[in-house]
Amino acid sequence: DHGGLVDKFIGDGILVIFGLEHPDEVINQAVKASVSMQEAMVDLNDRVSIPIEIGIGIHKGDVIAGIIGSPDRHEYTFIGDAVNTASRLEGMTKSLKASILVSSNIYNGLSEDLLALPWENFGEQALKGKESNILSYGINKSFFQKERKGVSHNPSIEN
Repeated sequence: DHGGLVDKFIGDGILVIFGLEHPDEVINQAVKASVSMQEAMVDLNDRVSIPIEIGIGIHKGDVIAGIIGSPDRHEYTFIGDAVNTASRLEGMTKSLKASILVSSNIYNGLSEDLLALPWENFGEQALKGKESNILSYGINKSFFQKERKGVSHNPSIEN
């Protein structure tokens, strides 16, 4: 719906790449997709007895795309620092109690309608394997949990 390509499933996570078709829309597409995923989890959790939570990390940067592996076993994939940074951000969502965590290069490129969401500045975060810290912003889990209770704070986001 938002122009993302599911690259792979990694354990209980997924890697989705944006910007292949519309590189100028990559930031807003990725964030709109993450909001839609969290809203879908609200709907799903209304039908299950044990709520399921997901954390989403988003970063923008250069990647290398290609076929990786041996002639017997190979796959088309994306690798690079941007992929690792997004993964590290996702890994921090639980400790920061964020549903969505983005780097400053994502936050600074958001459209006005997406900036209207309740973003919280989480400050500089140390990421495993990185020498320098990264400034991050997130949407707290409570925002989507309030929606589950019937209190919607989400402004209309156009797809």
